[in-house]
Amino acid sequence: GAVVVMDVHNGAILAAASAPGSDPNLFSGGSDEQIAALLSDSAHPLFDRTSQMAIPPGSVFKTVTAVALLQSQAVDPYEAFECRGYLNRPDSLRCQIFVREGRGHGDVTLLDALAQSCNVYFFHHAARMGPDPLVHWAGQLGFGRVTGVDLPGEAAGNLPSPRSMRQRQGRDWRTGDTQMLAIGQGKLEATPLQVARMIAAVANGGRLVTPHVAAGLGLPQLAGDQPVAALAEISEDPIRVPPPRPIPGLKPGTLEVIRQGLKRVVADHQGTAHGTVYLDAIEIAGKTGTAETGSGADHAWLAGYVPADRPRLAIVVALEHAGSGAEAAGPVVRRLVLKMAQLGYFGRR
Repeated sequence: GAVVVMDVHNGAILAAASAPGSDPNLFSGGSDEQIAALLSDSAHPLFDRTSQMAIPPGSVFKTVTAVALLQSQAVDPYEAFECRGYLNRPDSLRCQIFVREGRGHGDVTLLDALAQSCNVYFFHHAARMGPDPLVHWAGQLGFGRVTGVDLPGEAAGNLPSPRSMRQRQGRDWRTGDTQMLAIGQGKLEATPLQVARMIAAVANGGRLVTPHVAAGLGLPQLAGDQPVAALAEISEDPIRVPPPRPIPGLKPGTLEVIRQGLKRVVADHQGTAHGTVYLDAIEIAGKTGTAETGSGADHAWLAGYVPADRPRLAIVVALEHAGSGAEAAGPVVRRLVLKMAQLGYFGRR
């Protein structure tokens, strides 16, 4: 799995963890047998899952779908839609609550659908909206292309579209493809860094940042016979991070509605992350994701930001085949926020 903590305002990566990890000292002092074992390890400890693990993000992607629905005026965010647990038939296009308990969410607004992760709401409205706004806003929020992070081998993930479906699959796009994309499934693949970039844009008011682990090397040392005036000539900073880029056409009101929903994911007693993430002292906003894999346990995701009322840090946890996003990724986020609070990260800016 992977954990990313990133400044929502400038893209600075404060922490990036990939597990399982490895000891780099083995390459300078380890035996041939140790290095061979590392290279052949089926868990791939040399694979940086923060920037190279492209997997379906599941319901975390409903944040993007909500953007597309609001931007295209396909929904009134406060108008209720009845979720009976499935869209048309009880054996397909269902909510997890129907699978577990045989019931639906009842009347839900967009905010309710985000908080409770109602699949049926997004199935219904995405099908009415069509794929083009969804693909457009996913692209605007950074899916389907590299983030530009200063790490080698970054994966671009995959953002499916009607055009790519014809080119790669040899068939036309179907309504079911739109519905699967709307809940972060199907052919969609994203890295933890891409998801962190998306959630940071929601938190910071609609600016797409460039994630980076290095920025500025400091002033160089002058040789004893060099005048101070020479400093300006040799101190050109070779590391230049692009400034945050406003996302064209993204309305502030759209993000305000979505931020309300993401707060409720954690704060509301019916929110999917309330039981495992909520803290009295620190308000956390986010979205859980449980991505079906087709084989084995689901991938567990949680993407959010803290503090919810004055966002500073984006947090993404993605765990391969770990099960429920709320149950598996949620406690990791909670412990991480508690540790950051202990270290003073949420003091005055």
